[in-house]
Parts: sequence; C-alpha cells; structure tokens
Amino acid sequence: EQPSEDLDVHMGRYDLLCQDCHTTSKHEIAGKGSGLPTSSNRLKCEQCHGAHPHANSQAVAFHLESHLDNMTCQTCHIPSFAKESPTKLFWDWSKAGKNLPVEKDQYGMPTFSKQDGAAIWGKDVVPSYRWTDGRTTHYAIGDTIDPKGITTLAGPVGSIKDKHARIHPYKHFTALQPYD
Repeated sequence: EQPSEDLDVHMGRYDLLCQDCHTTSKHEIAGKGSGLPTSSNRLKCEQCHGAHPHANSQAVAFHLESHLDNMTCQTCHIPSFAKESPTKLFWDWSKAGKNLPVEKDQYGMPTFSKQDGAAIWGKDVVPSYRWTDGRTTHYAIGDTIDPKGITTLAGPVGSIKDKHARIHPYKHFTALQPYD
C-alpha cells in the first residue's frame, strides 16, 4: 500500500517506488541513514530536483533559493516525522532484566519490556537541527568514553563556520546503555 502524500509526497502523489530513488549497483543501495559510518552513495534532493528547485515559484523564488546555501531541502520539507507510527526516542537499557510492570503509553507502545528495558516513544516529532557537511562521526569500539558524560555514538559533522555545511533535521535519539 502506498503511503499518503502527507507521509511521502514522492510515493503518495507521484506513485514512485522505493527503488526509483534507492537504486542498486554491485550490491550497494543508494542512500543511507546518518547513523551509518560512510559518506558514499548518498542521495541528494538535487539529483532529481536540480540546483534551483524553486525556480517556478516566481515571486518568492529568490528568497527560497537563497536558503539553499544554508539548509538542506528536508529542513523545510520535513517539519515533523513519525506522523502515523510512533518512533522510539529514548531507551534505558539499565532497566532490562527487572520485573517492572509492562504498561503502554498514549500511542499504545510499551514503556517497558524485561528483555529491552524502558522506552519513551514519540509521534509527530519535530526534528532537532544541526549543521552538517554531509559527513558523520561515529563511536568505534575502543574509543575512550567518560562514564559520567555523554558519548555520541553517531552525529553530524559541521558547523555554522563551515561554508560547505548546511542545517539539516535529525531524529535525536538518546539512551542509557551498558559499556565495558
């Protein structure tokens, strides 16, 4: 079943399939999540929509186009995510194995499971915005951590001072998890 236009305009309005954008070559699928440690084979809106996607907007084209140097298309075109199905936003592994009551939240999602621990879910979530130059940083086994601090397992690389970086929306996921 195709998603609604509100969830995915490409599939909902134009009847595209996942494979129309996520093409394959030599067992590699185009496109990737920012949590994966590679910057190759990424998809960009400009690949289909060109460098000036608002050119037909006439009166506001100049203003819309001027933003493209500083923000990705998704910044405006994906104002929220998890519109129909909830997404996990927080995972507390320290509760795994305990005998706590299994309850469901306002979305019908479990707030606890003995196997996985506690969780917080969200729906119609406004993303977090970060500067990125298209690369991501990743924790690697053996990297030093501060047990009293926050360890970023994956995150965007870039800053407002980087002329190649743009603002991009992200799902901010946090967890309490074991470490060795």
